[in-house]
Amino acid sequence: PTDGSAAVRLGEGTGRSISPDGKWVISAANRPGEQGRMSILPTGVGETRPIPNETLHMLYAVWQPGMDRIVTSAHEGDRGIRFYDVDLRTGEARAFTPEGMDYLELRLLPDGASVSGLSADQDHWVYPIAGGDPRQVTTLDRADRIVHWLPDGRKLIVYRLNELPAKLYRVDSETGDREVFREISPPDPT
Repeated sequence: PTDGSAAVRLGEGTGRSISPDGKWVISAANRPGEQGRMSILPTGVGETRPIPNETLHMLYAVWQPGMDRIVTSAHEGDRGIRFYDVDLRTGEARAFTPEGMDYLELRLLPDGASVSGLSADQDHWVYPIAGGDPRQVTTLDRADRIVHWLPDGRKLIVYRLNELPAKLYRVDSETGDREVFREISPPDPT
């Protein structure tokens, strides 16, 4: 809860994404022998459900609208990391990016039909989940990391690697206009 009340333990694993309705959490297993598996944990009444896929080693995930599908960063065997569209009922998965994606840099755009990611060459791209041509976000550079896309689907919040104090920027992905949104620093910078 964000009201200051005590946290509630949902189950084992590392939380990856909260469902749009707030009733479920995707959890990545962290026990030896279980890494790469994910489950869906209820935030209230309900039972934990494993995501049924034995071929993917899943690392990070975001919910798609409708809540019956996710996008996960994952790899098969010794192959490179790609983004996959996964059906939560069947576990059926379809890759829609090239190999070499950064597994943590997966963000859903507000339209729910695309995700952004960081490629092996450290460039930012937007990939349509249904397939099609990706588009490079040329207004961001290799030190930028996306925190969140804003509702208009054009602006986003980013931070820059190794910048102290840390600054959050609001960036227009089309024009490159950038403004400091918030600055974050420890009380004692030493």
